Amino acid sequence: MREYGPAVRTLTIDDMSPSEVLPGVVRLRSALLVAFLFAAAMGYYHLKIFLPRAQAVYAAKEMGKGYFFGDDFYPIWRTSREWRLHELDPYSSVMTQAIQTGLFGRPLDAGKPNDPPLTYREFSYPAFIDILVLPFTWLPFSVVRIACASIILQATVASIALWMRILELPSSPALWTIVILLTLFSYPVLEGVAAVQVGLAVSFLLVASLAMLRSGLELSAGYLLALTTIKPQMTMLVIAFLLLWALSEWRQRWRFATGLVSGVAVLVLSASFISTSWLTQWLRVLLRYGGYSQPPLPIYLFGIQMGKALSAVLLAGAGILAWQIRHVPAKSSEFMLPICSALAISVVVLLPGQAVYDHILLLPGVLLLVRLKGGPVLRTRVARVILAVTAAAIAWQWIAAIAVVASSFLVANLSDTWALLPIRTAASIPFAILACLGLLLRRRNLSRLEGRPP
Repeated sequence: MREYGPAVRTLTIDDMSPSEVLPGVVRLRSALLVAFLFAAAMGYYHLKIFLPRAQAVYAAKEMGKGYFFGDDFYPIWRTSREWRLHELDPYSSVMTQAIQTGLFGRPLDAGKPNDPPLTYREFSYPAFIDILVLPFTWLPFSVVRIACASIILQATVASIALWMRILELPSSPALWTIVILLTLFSYPVLEGVAAVQVGLAVSFLLVASLAMLRSGLELSAGYLLALTTIKPQMTMLVIAFLLLWALSEWRQRWRFATGLVSGVAVLVLSASFISTSWLTQWLRVLLRYGGYSQPPLPIYLFGIQMGKALSAVLLAGAGILAWQIRHVPAKSSEFMLPICSALAISVVVLLPGQAVYDHILLLPGVLLLVRLKGGPVLRTRVARVILAVTAAAIAWQWIAAIAVVASSFLVANLSDTWALLPIRTAASIPFAILACLGLLLRRRNLSRLEGRPP
């Protein structure tokens, strides 16, 4: 926009000279070309290089004769089907062996030194998810996994669009194309689709709930958020945020809390049809889960003592953020920054280290940085360094994928070190994004102290 005296008018392309228009068009076309190149390289890498190597690892351990595509959804489908047909307890050892046979071609054997623990891949979801997927149990899994992968892919596209709308990114078709393309062909999303991971569906339910909340549909928003408890570790921090938010102004927000609490109550009660003791059984599974999964990223990267200390600091920070926004309207621009930060903290502190597919929760934080990239908070020297490191960590997966794919046409057998190059920054990205969001939070707090609008 250009100012002419006291008035302000919008500058259109027709008002601009060719010297002003052409550089922008060239940059836009270049960005689209790079996005398509990145997407093609990552798609080829994941389908033709990464997944075959992962299958070869299972085959070498005599565990490669089961379902590989859709392996994360198989335990849900199998336990729901066996309960419908035979009323089998999803948490029983018999069911665990049936799941292992479907995934690996055989149950695990304690006598084989290369086998994981005997409880590996046991059913680790709340029992009510089996109620929700019952319609799929009348179909063979070979059909179900394709259908569910398609549904999850479409839900991911919808969640990207909703996040972009909520965070008020420019409604540019080129920008939306670039963001959707790079998100779908990022390593976390490709992993989630290949595994048919319900975490991608949870991400959609979460952003749909927030969109309804900002539109004033509080009861429906509560119901949708309740459904995200099929993977509670992904959204429990945001649920705590929003419950405190609703309780702080109960007269205006009671509908949201009612929808959330009643929705969770219905899910919990419905699970009693499957097993009256499902809750205690599920909690025991969660305790065992830590024995064969990677710990959360702080402990995995920094050790037990430092990792727990860092986790405690981040959770304390989340508590402060929840308290600060308890009176902020959902439509306010101040509302989304703490929510995005809570999701980043959840990825770092609450999720297992290997759950890269759940890093879809970092998307709103990335989009917020894209929206505010020209803001004053990101113009300081320290901020520019942190932002550059974050951008490099995120872009590394696609740049490295190009290098690995090119090498695969020249070298017959790539070493594991080289072949796994695109995923080397996966553990550092959540910390980098959290650091950038921390800069925005610091700027907001300083603005409040100085009496200026955040």
